Amino acid sequence: MGLDPWIADKQGESLLSVLIKSEAFVLTRALIEVACKENYVTNDVKLSLLNVISKDESKHTHWKTILAEVILNSAITSRLSLDSPLRFCCRNIVQLGMFDEKADSTQQKANDEPSDDDGQSPPKKRRKDDSVKAQGEKEEPNEERVSYDSVHCKIAKQLLSHGADIHIQDSSGMSCLDIAQDCPSLKDLLTKPIEVDTISILIPWTSVSHKSKRILAKVARRQECEMVDQIWYCKDYIARGAFGVIFAGINQNDGREVALKRIEKLGMKRRKDKREIKNLTALADCEQVVRYISFLEDEHFSYIVLELMEGNLDEYLDGSKIDVNQATDLCKHIVMGLEFLHRQNILHRDLKPANILYKVHPKTCLKIADFGLSHIIDSVSTTVYRTGAGTRCWISPEVLTSKPDSVNKDHFARASDMFSCGLLVHYIFSGQKHPFYPADYASKNALQVCTETEGNIMKGTMEGWDESLPPETTHLVKKMLERNEKDRPSAEKALEHPLFWSKKEKVEFLKAVGNQKEFQCPRSKKILPRTRPSRTRTVPLTPIETDLENGIKFKGNWNTSSYGNTHVIHRKIMTGTGRKDYAIWSAVDLVRFIRNVYKHFKEKTFGTPVRIEEMLFKAFVFFDDFPDLVMEVYKAVTTHGWDKTRDDVKFAMNKKY
Repeated sequence: MGLDPWIADKQGESLLSVLIKSEAFVLTRALIEVACKENYVTNDVKLSLLNVISKDESKHTHWKTILAEVILNSAITSRLSLDSPLRFCCRNIVQLGMFDEKADSTQQKANDEPSDDDGQSPPKKRRKDDSVKAQGEKEEPNEERVSYDSVHCKIAKQLLSHGADIHIQDSSGMSCLDIAQDCPSLKDLLTKPIEVDTISILIPWTSVSHKSKRILAKVARRQECEMVDQIWYCKDYIARGAFGVIFAGINQNDGREVALKRIEKLGMKRRKDKREIKNLTALADCEQVVRYISFLEDEHFSYIVLELMEGNLDEYLDGSKIDVNQATDLCKHIVMGLEFLHRQNILHRDLKPANILYKVHPKTCLKIADFGLSHIIDSVSTTVYRTGAGTRCWISPEVLTSKPDSVNKDHFARASDMFSCGLLVHYIFSGQKHPFYPADYASKNALQVCTETEGNIMKGTMEGWDESLPPETTHLVKKMLERNEKDRPSAEKALEHPLFWSKKEKVEFLKAVGNQKEFQCPRSKKILPRTRPSRTRTVPLTPIETDLENGIKFKGNWNTSSYGNTHVIHRKIMTGTGRKDYAIWSAVDLVRFIRNVYKHFKEKTFGTPVRIEEMLFKAFVFFDDFPDLVMEVYKAVTTHGWDKTRDDVKFAMNKKY
């Protein structure tokens, strides 16, 4: 029949106000639960219900707090403006005077509980009205008699815990703080920080992030947060980048933690800009790039919803001690992410530590962020530290030499990203050192360092190069930092570099090379037939043998005690039958020796079989004794084309184990 039980009449009476005055708790609660939980009422009606509850002057119907909680919890998917019910509570606290009821709080609480028989509170005649003062007793100031256990104070706390704003003014210009001006206890209640853990979680939340956990705990409880579409986010940003401000938030639909990048709409002038960002949300197939979840807008801002990360590369590396294996894994993540982007025809254009983010759940992983944005968003932050395509000190020489207004796809190509990626690889392995920084950078200001670094990049002068880098890292990074962009490897080729091979893959590579005819019978040991009894000469070395013999230098012979593990294995392998004529000064024979050890170790007596297998397949001891070996063999093989002309070598270099 269209009857709305919640609409008030001309005297301001509504069904709810009548039920409250009648102390019909069970019926009132049932009606409100049905109305709110089944979404029969709008947010405006929910607000009016809260106003009625807060405006009611009865001081002993503590079950009103239950009604308020039902309404507040039903509004978790949208924001109610709770300042008006909070003002009603404040006025009641000040005008009625909330006396200290601790003396009879236990008895009063028992009296306030609804009856199990009919759901009604006990008759009023059974309650003592503490508000009636004895005749002639002087009334004390209200502010000294505020009880935080009173019903109005409890409702006020509920409203505050759900985000009520104490600063918003009504039509007369009064805010809650204005009302509490002459009541210090009330002001204390309004301004006292709320203990987050005491508030119920109102938004579904799957807690994963360590760094943002405290912030998201507030968001999950609707504290200090805002909402856009289905995303609740903390008012305080967690990071500020070239393309906007980033907030931590929660998707209310599934409880997933997200990051919200807020961008000024002025920075996105074209329709295709928005379309391109929306297209980025389809790139969810690579674990090494930050996932773009969705694109949102409101009147003033555009928003990109992203996978929430723990922090950037510098934050991960600061104070951390990472070994070579960890550094290799981290660098591989970056190169894999860049290879994926390039395969999607996306240039990053601004690779730097701040745009490499990390996660620790379910495992530690680096991911590339802010990809695809630099050519979409017209950043207003072009400064001495940032250009139109990249950040100073992290830009390739060809981009540095191009004119600022002509940095486009002709000047900035995949090779430019690879140069920046090479800087990052050095940065990770060296403990946050830039290879082109001036040697005395610590004594100079930031602008001087940037200027001299760019000069070094232009000249190819690596004053900050770390000589302690492993051989594989040194080789790859210097290739990535070639001044001529045509000489740099692609991301795909970089992933095929020995730096990213497992030790098992390195063994298979050496075995394949050691199987070649040049290594089966090295020319360094061949003797030509004697033309005269007094004259012998050796066959000239092949180019690859020459490169290896010149590239690898030993401390004496490679079977001596200087190479402890190899010394033990060589002594055992030389017993019994089999080849015994290794040239123990030759790098070529060392490769053949390693090949034969892996091929025939079971035929020899090494003592405990487990011991030799651990040395070969778990410890991979040859790489400890000869850290340069794989890299020198790789350089020789690729220089002379064996990676293309020798099938078994080519197979070993491309097979993943």
